[in-house]
Amino acid sequence: MDHILLPQIDVAAKQILCKFLAQTM
Repeated sequence: MDHILLPQIDVAAKQILCKFLAQTM
């Protein structure tokens, strides 16, 4: 993987995690 894409994937993963936690709570 290109190291430049990693931050974008990390941000997207955090957004998905936040949405998941919001739905469970």
